Amino acid sequence: MNIYIDFFSALPQKDGVEYHGGGNYTRNIIGELLQLDNDQIKIILLCPSWFVPSNENEPELYKYDNLIWKNVKAIINISDFEEKSILYYPMLGWLRDLRDIVKIRKRNPTLKICATLHDVRFLHYTVDYTEKYYSNGIEKILFPLKSFIVDNLIKKILKRPALKKCLKSLDKVYTVSNYSMQHILAEDKRVKISWYYQSFDANKTPVFTKDFCDDYILFVSGARPLKNLSHALLGFSEYKKANPDSLVKLVITGINRNVFNNLCKLPNLDRKIIKRDAILLGYVSSEELAGLYINCKFVLYMSKNEGFGLPVLEAATYGKTCVASNTTSIPEVIGSAVRYAYPTDDTAIAREIAYLCDDEKLSLYEKRVAEAMVIMNQRMKLEKRNFIEDLLE
Repeated sequence: MNIYIDFFSALPQKDGVEYHGGGNYTRNIIGELLQLDNDQIKIILLCPSWFVPSNENEPELYKYDNLIWKNVKAIINISDFEEKSILYYPMLGWLRDLRDIVKIRKRNPTLKICATLHDVRFLHYTVDYTEKYYSNGIEKILFPLKSFIVDNLIKKILKRPALKKCLKSLDKVYTVSNYSMQHILAEDKRVKISWYYQSFDANKTPVFTKDFCDDYILFVSGARPLKNLSHALLGFSEYKKANPDSLVKLVITGINRNVFNNLCKLPNLDRKIIKRDAILLGYVSSEELAGLYINCKFVLYMSKNEGFGLPVLEAATYGKTCVASNTTSIPEVIGSAVRYAYPTDDTAIAREIAYLCDDEKLSLYEKRVAEAMVIMNQRMKLEKRNFIEDLLE
């Protein structure tokens, strides 16, 4: 049996995002499949024609001799799917893929087509006023018009119908949280869907980069408005104003100086505090990110809409707790082992930062994390095994 796996969406995105949770999920699942002791199964990774796999760009997967790399211009162009094989999309979401799956189904009636749909947040995500501060000039002025066109015309008018058609063409849909599952079912209550908790494997070779400060809070993927660095900065600024003797810094990954300078124009933000106490690291590798998790005080994760909330699990895997958003799927990740605040409530964010900056209280939550991870590690191992059985069924 052949298992064809879409690898297009796992690769670096056009906006410069080199590392993302969906790509991590894709590699994790592929690794599990490659470790199966079954000579009857062939794993074929479908990659764009420009991609040349190597030990440098895909060290985790390139080591497997039983993995077949297949370059194609587009998955829709494949005309030689082996009969009764499986086509799996680990990260479904692009409008192109939603439409292509419908066409592939018509051409290949015996092909089993499965997909992981991490979320349908494009149907529910609402921007807030702070997002215009991620840009400047004419782009900032036109932000309301751009948001209306993208959120209402492109996503809901074009993408929602494509999603509904695609769901009918899939043999099985997987997702990573009950929150996402309920929203997918709201689009089509007859879809064959299963919820498998998302897994994360800790990096075994972390690179330590703590030399920039002694005590810091970590914020990851700062340049993406969804991740809500804007309100995190406002909350951190409010905390520092109320606690002027605090030496804690805010380390931000995935952001450049231009975006940061734009965010420093936010109303009510103490620019002096932020420019003094925020440390920008830009993009970091998975090894560097592991080192940042290990050395941080805790993680600040104020994302406004998620299908899962991988940074909460990543932090917990390295023994760290979070101040996290209390919305969407995020509270499902590790429950009461983290502190919560509404993502646009700056005062609540400041209050929770102050809570975990108390070493005694922080120690209590780190103990909760350690206890929870005993269970979560067992769950991740079990869920991965069950998922593979389901996919191959």
